[in-house]
Parts: sequence; C-alpha cells; structure tokens
Amino acid sequence: MRIYYRSQHIHTFDDNSVPMKVEICVEKDRLHIKWHDHIQTAINKISIAAPGIQFIRTDSKEPSNESTNYIKIGIDNPILKDEVYTCFTNGYPLVHLGEEWDGNSKAGTSIHEILHALGFGHIMERFDSNLYLNVKTDGLDSNHAYQYTSNPSYGMLTRFDPFSIMMYSENDYMKRAEGDKIWDLKKGPERLQEMSELDKVALNLMYKPCKSNSEYPYSPVLSESTNMLYCGRDVMKSHNQNVPPTISSKCGPNIWANCPSCRVFKDLKNSYRFGTTILSDGVCGPDQGIPCTDCGKQLKPDYSYTDFNPIPVNRMTDDSTTSSMSSD
Repeated sequence: MRIYYRSQHIHTFDDNSVPMKVEICVEKDRLHIKWHDHIQTAINKISIAAPGIQFIRTDSKEPSNESTNYIKIGIDNPILKDEVYTCFTNGYPLVHLGEEWDGNSKAGTSIHEILHALGFGHIMERFDSNLYLNVKTDGLDSNHAYQYTSNPSYGMLTRFDPFSIMMYSENDYMKRAEGDKIWDLKKGPERLQEMSELDKVALNLMYKPCKSNSEYPYSPVLSESTNMLYCGRDVMKSHNQNVPPTISSKCGPNIWANCPSCRVFKDLKNSYRFGTTILSDGVCGPDQGIPCTDCGKQLKPDYSYTDFNPIPVNRMTDDSTTSSMSSD
C-alpha cells in the first residue's frame, strides 16, 4: 500500500506555479434548463478536487479572444436529443448535452463529459481492461462498440477503478471479470454519480495542484516530522478505499493518507514559505503523517505504529525523545 501511494508522488510544490485557466462557455440559450445547475455543480466539484485548474464560466457560445484553453458546452446536433458526447472542433472540446437524456444521471454525466473534455478516457478503454472486464459488443454499432474496446494507447494514471465516474454501468455488453478483489467493494452494477478518489488523484496528476486563495482555497502546510503536505480541507468523505467510513473527513493521516491533491507531491521547494510548519505533538493527527495503531488497523488488521522505523520525533518536547503516538 505504501509503495502504491508513493508511486503517485510526481510533482514538485513551489510558490511559482499557477492554476491552468480553462474557460467554460455554456451555450445557455440552446441548452435545456435542466442541465444548467448540474453543469455548475460539476464545475464546483472539479474545482475543489483539482486546485491546478481554474474554471472561468461564461454564458456565451464563443470563448473570449484572450482564452487559450476552453470547453464549449451546448448542442452539437439538435437532432440528437437523447444523446450526450464530447467531440472536438478546431482542437477544442464541445460537450453535447441532449435535452432528453436520463434526468437521474444528469449530475454524474455533467462531470463525466467535462472530464472527457479535460483529457480523460473511459475506464473500459484501458489496455489492461480485459483483466477486469468481460466485454462482448455483438449487436452494437461501430459508433458505440468502440467505447467498450481496449485501446493500446490509453494512458494510465492510476490502477483500474470500478468506482470511477468514467466507468460505464455494467450491462449486457460489459460485465465484471472474476478474480480482482476490488470488485468486492462495489455493490451494484451502476455507474457512480460522483468522482472516485482515484478520479481525483488522476486529475491532480494531470493538472499540478497550485497554492490558491481563490474561491476554493488550497494552501497546504508542511509537516516537519514527515516532510509531507496536509491541507486540512474537508475533502475525504468519499475516497473509495478499502477502509470503513472515515474517522475524519479532513486531509490528514487518521484516514491513512492525505488528500489526492496533497498526495501527488514528491519534492518541496522553499517549503517553509507555505505557512507555519506544524510541530509534532505525538498525537494521531495531520502533523504526524503516520496513523496511530488503532487508526492503521482500520486498513490493515496487523498494522502497528511501531513497525515504522524511525518513529517520528516528538518536536513539542525534546528533539532527542521518541514519541509514542496516542489515538485522538
């Protein structure tokens, strides 16, 4: 598990990085009113999950002259009222949202299609999808069959994720393959309507998180005892890991890992400029980076805090004294 998390640490955090600005042009006059709130909610959720993206929403058909990154959301073909898809015109994405699309999935579909526009493919298209899925596309036309077809060029940022919002519902054309224990955690065949934790990790791997004091602040603090970042944001309620419901929903080690945004950093530059460095107090919490024995057992029954060597020093008392961590 530690190796798996470590493999996600690819970015360097510094004060000079700025979020990528992405203009979202919502063709409000042509788009059915039932989509409007779902689109805004999707924008908000992705903004919170990915501090490296700064969305600028406009209710106009065309982007502003100074915009270099933009997504259009509206109608590509008026005849296709019961379909949704993302296509590209002049190299830029256009999200088509048909007015007769299933109302119960408009929330998840809005996130799904914006993620397509940001560069994400379907989970079924991974080159290793045959290890996890049984796919039979007999009876599907070519316009739909390709969406279930493994693509050798599919770029993988995380492991296979059945919880991903980029995964279709299991149906007559696609069913789960036996063997991988990850399926034991997913109860039904439906596609989920929220981003999974690994969706959020992938977003942060693709779009480097940046310190921001904008509408959704992100200002992580360095732990002196672990040299890891924790932002303290209330973002860990739905993390789809092999643990019971979270003990805490804030970014910190009492639910095993820091949040997907903080987790992707491997190197820190000018680290003490980010804010006050947290001093270890020997109590299970975000200043330690390692769960206490009680919290760690929620993930791994034979976990023990004493397995880690060296055990972090209690900076609040004596730098030469080893702390014994208590559960809080």
